[in-house]
Parts: sequence; C-alpha cells; structure tokens
Amino acid sequence: MLMIVPLKLHDVTAVDKLTRPQQDQKITLQSPALSVLTDFKQYQPFHLNHKTTAKEARLIMENAHARLRFVVDDASGFLGVVTLDDLSEQKMIQKMAAGHREHEILVTDFMQDRNQLKAFDYTELCRAKIIDVIETLKSKRQKHCLVVDRDSHEIRGIISGSDIGRALDMPININRESTFIDIAQAILSSMDH
Repeated sequence: MLMIVPLKLHDVTAVDKLTRPQQDQKITLQSPALSVLTDFKQYQPFHLNHKTTAKEARLIMENAHARLRFVVDDASGFLGVVTLDDLSEQKMIQKMAAGHREHEILVTDFMQDRNQLKAFDYTELCRAKIIDVIETLKSKRQKHCLVVDRDSHEIRGIISGSDIGRALDMPININRESTFIDIAQAILSSMDH
C-alpha cells in the first residue's frame, strides 16, 4: 500500500534571499573547460522524437525556454539537433510554399543531421581551458558544440557559448573571430571580477 505523508506549507514573509550555487572558485577564461560542460552523466538531455511536427517542436521549445533539442528515433538513437532558429516561422512558411502541409512538416525536416555536426572530444576537453573553447567556437562560428566520448561512442554533453558568457559574466560574441585586443580585454576583465 502506498503511504502518502502530507507536507506542511510554511509562510515565506521573513525570507528575503535566494540561494545561489556554491562555487569553490570563480570561473575565469583560464578555468578548466569542463567547468562549462553540461555533462549528460549529471543532467538528462532534452530531446524530441523524430515524428514530432515542426510546429509542435517549436512550441515545446518556446514553452521550455530551450534553444536546442536533440532529435532521437523511436529507440532513442541520436539523429541530430534542432534549434529554435531552425524552426523559425519564415522557414516553416517556405516549406508550406513548397507544397508541404503544416501537419506533415516534421522536426527532421529542419534538424541538423548528426552527419553534419562536429564535436569536441571529451578526453581532449579534459585538458582544455575555457578560452580554448571560446576561440574554437568563434573560429568555427558555432554557438554550441557537442562533446563526445569516443571510447563509448556516446554524446557526453554540450557546451554553449551563451552558458559560457553567463558563467564568466561577460558577453561572448560567437559571430566573429577574436582579435588580440578582444582576448587581452577579456583576460583583464576576468581579473577585475
């Protein structure tokens, strides 16, 4: 028999602070790259079934405030990734103008196929610094990058430029390559904090 124990609800009038995650040390450009990895051994990756319509996928992602989702087959096999940008209204309209019905347009019609994706190797990432990741993302003009464990043939996690920016408390402009001045200013800025 299932036993349910009701919990008491307490007044929060006297509570005036939010708890924040404890960090042993401040994250800087010289911090280990693993400190900005969303590791799927710790966090369940969000995914969409390949039969999900593009319209439904966009709605799911908008409601979850998610910019990227993994696309999987019925056996949870990795097929690719899709971003909110991939599912833009303009791209949907283009598909419909080409003769497709809205309910027939699937997330797979817009996803970035796994054969087109590049990834960091987890073992190599273990030796890298955050600045190495930023410069690689900028040089490849990628806002995010998968991380693979090549030994187990699994997607181990993902690194996002916007997550790095939040962790460093500074903007990361992935759309252009860094100049020496940008790098120097970023290093000096991270020393000030």
